Amino acid sequence: MKLSFKSIALLIGVVFFHNFSVAQLGTLNSSTNPYIFIDLNAQKMVHVISTNQDLFSSDPELFKQKINMIFEPMVDFKRVGASVMGKKYYLKATKTGF
Repeated sequence: MKLSFKSIALLIGVVFFHNFSVAQLGTLNSSTNPYIFIDLNAQKMVHVISTNQDLFSSDPELFKQKINMIFEPMVDFKRVGASVMGKKYYLKATKTGF
């Protein structure tokens, strides 16, 4: 299970903490600047991971739920699914037929 925790931490580091700094972005807030929105949510996710390490082994479902509460609003799963499946199969797919 440590490998999975390290994988999550690595993913966060690679995806969200690329070469930008909040100071360079000006005084915009998270509702108008996507970089700040992503940065704030990434920091929340890192906080959840670092403060709930014991929960990862004792109750993995609750741990995943806490991560999903932060992660799901940031990702358009419908669009990701459509791009992964391709238009032909995406249009044929149903909610119960996958």
